[in-house]
Amino acid sequence: MEHFAKGISRQCKGTYIIKLQTLRRDFENMKMKDSETIDEYYTKVRELVNQLKAYGEDIPEKRVVEKLLISVTEKYDPIVTTIEETKDITTLTVTELVGSLEAYEKRRSRREENSLENAFQSKLNMRSEF
Repeated sequence: MEHFAKGISRQCKGTYIIKLQTLRRDFENMKMKDSETIDEYYTKVRELVNQLKAYGEDIPEKRVVEKLLISVTEKYDPIVTTIEETKDITTLTVTELVGSLEAYEKRRSRREENSLENAFQSKLNMRSEF
């Protein structure tokens, strides 16, 4: 019976290590998709970090900040560059970073909406001239 218990213990430990390695790999390979919002992407990152913590992995806030900065899509490059040049990344909180990224996202979205409205209005004006 003791031999059986040791075998189960080793098997559980092996499963645990494999799961932890898989979560680590998922975290390292995680990238934001073009179709995702900051809120959607951060939710995925946060869920994965919580899973890692549940397996005993220590993920400092600085690491999550760095991960977000390097894994958002190219459309965030201007704000990421500004943040990297003007803020102390070692003390920047995830909440501050996500807030800045969301503000940039909203500003960009409003500009795109205005551009579309202006293009549509121009097209209507051109049609009415003919």
